[in-house]
Amino acid sequence: MSRAIWCAPERHAGSGWHGTSTIGCIGAAAGAAVLLGLDEAQIANAMSLATSMASGSKIETKVGRSAVDNLAYPDPSNEMQARFSVQYCLAVALTDIGLSLRDFTPQAAARPELRVLMAKINMTSYSAEGERGVERLPHHVHITLKDGRTLKDGRGLSTERLHANGAIQRPLTDAQKLAKFEDCLRWSGRQDTEMAYASVKRLCSEDSVKAITDGLLTGRDSS
Repeated sequence: MSRAIWCAPERHAGSGWHGTSTIGCIGAAAGAAVLLGLDEAQIANAMSLATSMASGSKIETKVGRSAVDNLAYPDPSNEMQARFSVQYCLAVALTDIGLSLRDFTPQAAARPELRVLMAKINMTSYSAEGERGVERLPHHVHITLKDGRTLKDGRGLSTERLHANGAIQRPLTDAQKLAKFEDCLRWSGRQDTEMAYASVKRLCSEDSVKAITDGLLTGRDSS
């Protein structure tokens, strides 16, 4: 039994499964059944239940080689390392449907539920040959569920992104800009988001930047 569990072929992991959560569940069920003194049929039933409930799918990313070099913290130990961790950022995005400044605090970075998900995220990169002569290649994200299905976007294609939101090629919408601005002001303790946002937008047409800053300071003092 143990030989079958530990000698699983490498293609098991290569197919997107996380052995600790799949084969490990079966082995744990068998061990617990033996310790409980179950008979052969009951042990087989316990292993069968573990087999049918095994999970451990992987969220898999393919990025540029520079991203692998810079995002060097698969298991960040603090909030600063979390900023440079694909595993952490993807885990947060999948859990909270987005990221904000509140996700980069010592308490947020240590959330145990994220640690479980981060262990299932794998990052690979293009080869040097594949990147040669190409200015930019898209980043890919594939989410494989425990039943073997891979999530895809609405067009039925594998999810990929050539430019980040906010890049000149993919500008933020007005709603996205406001949400980002409000997040920054909440981080600083400011509540007057509407007035501050309107003042900042006037920078494009105002002759004097001092007039803008004076208005912001006045509003802060009055609040």
